[in-house]
Amino acid sequence: MTENMRIITENLIASYNKYITEFWVQEMDLSKNANERKSLDIIASGWGDAECELLGKTPKDYIGESLPEEIDFDDIIGMFNSFAVGATFDIPDAVCDLFFSAPEAAEEYLISVIDDMDLSINGDDKISDEENKKLCIFIEAVSNLHRITKEKAKDALFGVYGKCSENNPSILEVACNSMIKCGFVSDMISLFETIDKIGVKEHFILQELVHIQGDEDVFKCLKSCLKKDCDDMSMTVQIVSDCGDGRLIPLIRKIARNELKALYAAGKTPYDESEEANKFFIICNAVTRLGGSIEDLLTFD
Repeated sequence: MTENMRIITENLIASYNKYITEFWVQEMDLSKNANERKSLDIIASGWGDAECELLGKTPKDYIGESLPEEIDFDDIIGMFNSFAVGATFDIPDAVCDLFFSAPEAAEEYLISVIDDMDLSINGDDKISDEENKKLCIFIEAVSNLHRITKEKAKDALFGVYGKCSENNPSILEVACNSMIKCGFVSDMISLFETIDKIGVKEHFILQELVHIQGDEDVFKCLKSCLKKDCDDMSMTVQIVSDCGDGRLIPLIRKIARNELKALYAAGKTPYDESEEANKFFIICNAVTRLGGSIEDLLTFD
């Protein structure tokens, strides 16, 4: 990265981080109604057109006036990477728009970043500063795949999901969220047609699907997952019930009843301080959140 580009990038990052921090503090004011608070996504989206004291103008104007007419794409990559590592939130649209102004080069770079990543790493492992920088850039690359051609985005995303360790939630979360942004809902549903058991990795897919309202295929998928074997049925129920569809109440009540039977068969009760009892109440809580009753589930005969 040229010295001029480095200075421009540092100024933009400083402005962005200051903007995010100031607005986030305002939104978290305890006197503010929680339902009226803006999300970080919404806050960040306003940065490009905001008058920033550090820049003396809007970031978009600053970028337009500061960059040379002819700019090497390597310098733009440098800016993208610097934001990935140094920004307090996702790379803002104003910077992404510049990056994707050369769509073929941008696509090639993102795919190369993803292909070069070691997906067997454990999220709990200690990594070096250099490895952390590489991870930050990788996560931003995955997060922006909705901006490239569908075919390459699909291959990259489902490749990441398939190869990624279940012990790396940060990668799985961003990959599954990116699938939604790309519109790959039917492909996500198809994953469940080929598996018999719901595990940790599948939960990341479900956490995205539950937010899609009014799609019968999604609902059928969610319901079918509750009929499969699960590594942790209580967690699967908790996630699936976030869809808010009361049609799941009878099935979840049945699951709760089966859990209760298993408790008593093991010589325990719902009121014991045990992991099994805790999971039973997690399932019961899902019933009540959907508008169902659990009074009859708290007795067993």
